[in-house]
Amino acid sequence: MPTDIPETPEDQSAVGYTRIAQGLPLTAFPLNPREPGPDELLVHAVSSSLNPLDYKLAELNFLNREPPVALGFDFAGIVAGRGKAVTEFEIGDAVFGMVPSN
Repeated sequence: MPTDIPETPEDQSAVGYTRIAQGLPLTAFPLNPREPGPDELLVHAVSSSLNPLDYKLAELNFLNREPPVALGFDFAGIVAGRGKAVTEFEIGDAVFGMVPSN
């Protein structure tokens, strides 16, 4: 059942690391969402977790990501946008999931 979507401000923020070597402590930084790809959802995250993997990513950057990197693989939120190939979710649906590591 669709729910009301909070208005998405232009300036979103994320928590993660902003430097490659020894990315701790984690910091908040601005992060503007991109348009979802054909088979992707754009989710307004209401809740996210920071797990031991997130801390290891910040400390070691073993996935070789280019900072700034938002952390929090597990999330719950509301669908704010969807790609053209997505048929199972509507704008406003409550969802939870895990962000792909790539």
